[in-house]
Amino acid sequence: MPVPIAFENTGNEPLTIGLIKGGPGTRVEQLPNEAIPPGEESSLLVQIRAGRPGEALRDILIGSNDGSGYRRVHL
Repeated sequence: MPVPIAFENTGNEPLTIGLIKGGPGTRVEQLPNEAIPPGEESSLLVQIRAGRPGEALRDILIGSNDGSGYRRVHL
């Protein structure tokens, strides 16, 4: 099932997404192609593969120019 992940650039400089890596059971299908200006919002579209019945924990790794290195987002 595709899951949209919205986010906002809360910094003072344009935000550029450099690397997005889907963990097991996930695939990033759509991501921003251009820098996100300060105060603006954007989104990613992530495909999640269903596994066993019940709750599934998935994550993606996102790298950007925000100076914090990589961030892991749990879905």
